[in-house]
Amino acid sequence: MAARRKLERGPKATKRAYPLRGRVRCGYCSRRMEGTPRATRTYYRCAARNMVPGSAALHGHPKNVYLPEAPVLDVLNVWLGDLFAGDNVNRTVAALVASQHEPSRAPNVRQEARKRLDTAEARLRRFHAAIEAGVEPAALVEAINEARGLRPNRLTRRRGPSTTPIRRGCRNCTRHYGWR
Repeated sequence: MAARRKLERGPKATKRAYPLRGRVRCGYCSRRMEGTPRATRTYYRCAARNMVPGSAALHGHPKNVYLPEAPVLDVLNVWLGDLFAGDNVNRTVAALVASQHEPSRAPNVRQEARKRLDTAEARLRRFHAAIEAGVEPAALVEAINEARGLRPNRLTRRRGPSTTPIRRGCRNCTRHYGWR
């Protein structure tokens, strides 16, 4: 996993907009390709010189791989146009709505938070019982602070994905977007 992260490029600040940014991968090494302007055209490039010398991904990788943006966008626009064409729009909207009703594979965030809270509270009760039994409180300060840090904090913990399905049906989507 760490080796994979080394192969990945990180996001860079750019002056240009690249519509396929972060979505195009090299066919040789599977790294994300970077957008690069050349004269009046835009390309997505994978340069072998940016790779770690001796890595397995370098085997058979050309010095540079360029993918012109315009032909990819043309094909992508045709595909999206077909998906939302009058003949296909009901099927596309139905598929989008149906995908929202699939149960989430993410763990139940509320149950995990409750489990963390119970564990932290149990530890704190044991520490307080130890202090009442005569243990020096200064010796437990660090352990108590650690246990308090284990308690879930709803302001700092990120909530997981919602498991509530979207209640809108195809009629609402088609009416909202003016599709027939």
